[in-house]
Amino acid sequence: GEWFSNKRSPLLKAAQEDWLLGYLSGLASVTAKDFITGTDNASIFLWTDNFCKSNSLSGLDDAGNKLATELIRVKKL
Repeated sequence: GEWFSNKRSPLLKAAQEDWLLGYLSGLASVTAKDFITGTDNASIFLWTDNFCKSNSLSGLDDAGNKLATELIRVKKL
């Protein structure tokens, strides 16, 4: 729910988006799988919008983990 409520504040929205990108970057580093390259920020945020609509009680870290898993699968890494 916070993903959407924070979008009303440009500062909170930017902080949340930056956090997500940093989290994904950290996951890419830890897994040694560059799943972020070739994926633009707008697509990441749209995917996160859809995840959060369907999983409103999940945390942003849950969204990041699921997205990382999906990108690794799709990109066959």
